[in-house]
Amino acid sequence: MSRRLGHLFYGGNPLARGPREVRALLSNPQLQAMFARMAGTYDAQNRLLSMGIDRHWRAVFVDALRPSAGSLVADLAAGTAEIAIAVCRRYPSVRIVGVDQSPAMLRIGRRKVAAAGLTERIALREGDLRRLPLDSASVDGITMCFGIRNVEDRSLVLRECFRVLRPGGHIAIMETTMPGGGAVGGVYRWYFDRLMPLFGNLLSRTDYAYDYLRLSIYAFPAERFREEIASAGFVEAGARPITFATATIYRGTKPRGAGAPAA
Repeated sequence: MSRRLGHLFYGGNPLARGPREVRALLSNPQLQAMFARMAGTYDAQNRLLSMGIDRHWRAVFVDALRPSAGSLVADLAAGTAEIAIAVCRRYPSVRIVGVDQSPAMLRIGRRKVAAAGLTERIALREGDLRRLPLDSASVDGITMCFGIRNVEDRSLVLRECFRVLRPGGHIAIMETTMPGGGAVGGVYRWYFDRLMPLFGNLLSRTDYAYDYLRLSIYAFPAERFREEIASAGFVEAGARPITFATATIYRGTKPRGAGAPAA
């Protein structure tokens, strides 16, 4: 693995926008190894490097969910259970089943769930988002934060989401996105391109993790993702940029009376 993914995949320009082939950035085992190494300090890194904005993003996301009383929500790419815990605190009758591929992240998450006294309402499972360990039409809602850009086949993950949702259920996905032009966009991109990879790699004890983060965000098709949600069978697909478009919340609804998606 190159010391700098930017140089490996983008020639001599470390600030190039968008990879030639994003799936070549890291293999799935390499991605899992990266998260395993970062797990112990993952939350602190996010808080520090986002200058606390990640808390605001999550608060806006959770407030926008408004699940029905007694709902069972699947939180995908659950990681250290930040979203699962926030949802349960905001909505006292909701239960969560979280799914993530990283055992190391889930170990941290389970400790946090226990410390929050939420073990009766949050269950965390190891599993592949492309083959969810959940029954068809078994959950009322699906959440995913900062995870969809890390999967190789978004269409397969979205079809799995459609499968496990009950008819009338909602999907809500939040992902980091790049703001447009103007002063805010210029300052954000300067920080994102130059300072964040430098300090992020140092904090994560890797020489590539935050290069991967930056490049994967540039590669994520933010403007087309709403269409991908609709293509998976969801209706009312929408996108809501927040915080000067540095993050976007995507939504969709499984039609009432709908079955599993076509293979």
